Amino acid sequence: MKKKIKRDKLGRIMKGAPGRQPGSKNLFSMHMFERALAKVEKKKKKSLFEHFIEQAYEDNTVLIAAVRKILPDLKAIEVMGLFEGGMDEQTAKLIRDKFKKRFEAIHAQPKDQEAP
Repeated sequence: MKKKIKRDKLGRIMKGAPGRQPGSKNLFSMHMFERALAKVEKKKKKSLFEHFIEQAYEDNTVLIAAVRKILPDLKAIEVMGLFEGGMDEQTAKLIRDKFKKRFEAIHAQPKDQEAP
């Protein structure tokens, strides 16, 4: 049998009701995530990033997800580089073109073939 949650006249959860109360601390933290990640990486003897890159070589869908994430970021870097003088236009274009060529090659292949 479900326990009825105590609510006030406006429908708000009252003190003493089960669950996370508004304004209470979130028990999950980035620190906990980092500790768990470090523990698993030590056990597996490789980083999560290394695992991700290995998966990208084996599975084109992982590679495509990475490229879709990286390409917008490169565009942002290119724009920031132009304004801040951090990356010249030629270098940004070279990086963008390499990723674009790889991405197009993957999409041009039938799904059962591996990436070049």
